[in-house]
Amino acid sequence: MEEKTFSVTLVPDQINALARALSRTEVYELSDEELEALISVAVRNWIDTLLGPRRFRTMTELYVAWLRDVYTRHLTDEEPNEGRLFTRLGFSYGQSSYIARVLLMEQPLTSRRRSIANLQQALLEAKEKVKDWEKKRLEEERVKLVLSKASHKELDAIMDVLTMRRVDAVHPTRTEGNLGSFRVVLVIAADLEPLLDEVGKLLKLVSAGE
Repeated sequence: MEEKTFSVTLVPDQINALARALSRTEVYELSDEELEALISVAVRNWIDTLLGPRRFRTMTELYVAWLRDVYTRHLTDEEPNEGRLFTRLGFSYGQSSYIARVLLMEQPLTSRRRSIANLQQALLEAKEKVKDWEKKRLEEERVKLVLSKASHKELDAIMDVLTMRRVDAVHPTRTEGNLGSFRVVLVIAADLEPLLDEVGKLLKLVSAGE
């Protein structure tokens, strides 16, 4: 059967609700193309839920499946995080944390590459800030990184690798706290270079596997 195209009318309240929940920026706006894509996602998921072979046991399973499609097809440059789910989609914080964790665990290689690339960018920005520091200051003072949970997880894995190679390769990092759904991590400035070297290797490895 051939594809068929239909027009869909959205009232202003529906457009505003979608923009508040799913705009890619803090400006709550969606282009016509983005609205079209989201309507397609909604219709496909609605049909699959009612008529598809899979039957969800809980509403949370259903939300995970729908949000997986939203992140795969619309929020492609964003890691799943409880911040959006809690503040913009209206889930409870506990449910937001659980759904974000499930979606992160299912990340395909492209999403993992994005997490590593975001870590690399944070390290490069930190390196730029300390480029004029003297050696003693580099060895003693820490710089702040603001990382998503997925990028923080990649940093922990890299720290494990460096530590196993040589115990004194890098200093322990410190987690200072959270900024919304992001982690604030303190790193000795002198460790930025070995961390960047390892991130570069990991990024090449993951990119080659895509």
